[in-house]
Amino acid sequence: MITAKQIVKKNLAKLFISLLITLFLGGFIVQYTNFEKFLATFQNIHWFYFLLSIGLFILYQYIRRLRFQLLINASCNQLHLLNTQCIHSAARNILPIGLGEAAFVYLMKRFYRCSYHETTAAIIIAKMLDLLILLFLSTAFVVFLSATFQKNIIIALFGLLLLLLISSAGIFLLLRIERNRRLKKKDFKNSFLSRNLTLLASSIRTVIKKGMSYKLGVYSIAMITVMYFFYVSLFHTLGLNLKWHVTAIAYLVAGGIGLLPIKGLANIGTFEAPWFIVLTSFNLSTEKAAIASFGVHILLFVSVFISLIISTSLLIISKNLHKPLQ
Repeated sequence: MITAKQIVKKNLAKLFISLLITLFLGGFIVQYTNFEKFLATFQNIHWFYFLLSIGLFILYQYIRRLRFQLLINASCNQLHLLNTQCIHSAARNILPIGLGEAAFVYLMKRFYRCSYHETTAAIIIAKMLDLLILLFLSTAFVVFLSATFQKNIIIALFGLLLLLLISSAGIFLLLRIERNRRLKKKDFKNSFLSRNLTLLASSIRTVIKKGMSYKLGVYSIAMITVMYFFYVSLFHTLGLNLKWHVTAIAYLVAGGIGLLPIKGLANIGTFEAPWFIVLTSFNLSTEKAAIASFGVHILLFVSVFISLIISTSLLIISKNLHKPLQ
C-alpha cells in the first residue's frame, strides 16, 4: 500500500529533477538570447497569424478529443470532454512530468467514471501511436540534412524506434509471465501489474476488433498535420519565414522528444532545446534560434490557455442553454 508520504516524496523528486533540467537546458539557451530583440519581436507580432494559430490549436484539441473517445468506452459529452482535454494540455505544460496525466486521469474518473487503468491504457496507446508516426515521418526528411546530421538523426531515430519496440515487447512479455504464473483468480485480479497490463492489452484488442485502427491512424496524422501548420503560424507570428522542411523537421524532433518521459519545469528547456538545435543546424543564427524557441513556447502557452478559456466558456453556455426553466 502506497502511503501519502511516499506519494509526496515521489512528486517532490519529480519537481527537483524538472527544476534541474530547466536550469541546465534553459540556461544554455538563455546565454544566446538577446532580450532587447526578443521584446522587440513581441512588440511587432503579426496578429492575423496569431489568431490563426489559436484556431488551429482548438482544431487540434477537437481532433484529439475524437481520437481519445475511440479509446474509452464511456459515453461523453463532447464539449465536456473537449474541456477536459484542454485542462489536460494546460496541466501537462505546467506541472512536472506525470502530474498532468494524473490530473487528467482524476478528471476522467470523476466525470466519466473511467477507471485509472482504462484512462492510463488509452494515454499509453495514444503516445505510442504518436511516437511511431513521428519517427516514420522524420525519416522522410533526412534528404534535407547534411551528411553528419543525417547520420546522427538516423541513429537517434532507430534508437528511439528500438526503445519503443523493446518497451512494447516488454509489456506483452510481462503479461505472458503474469498469466503463466497460474495465480488464483482473485490474486490475479488484485495484482497491480496484472490489472495494468491486462487492460492495456484489452484496449489494443478492442481497437482492433472494432475496426478503429484506421480511424486512429487518420486522427493521429490529422493531429500532426494541424500542429505543423500551427507552428508555421507561430513562426509567422514572430516574423520568421522558415522553409517548410525546416519547420517540419524541427516539429517532428521536438514532438518526438516531448513524448519521452523527461521534462523541465513547465516544459522550459526541454521544449526549447530541440527547436534550438534543429534551427541552428539549418544555418539560422544562434540569436534568432533562441528567440524563435522561447517565442514559440510563450505563444504555445498563450494558445493553450486561450483554448481552455474558450472551451470552458462554451461548456458554461451549453449548460445554461439546456438548464430547465424555473
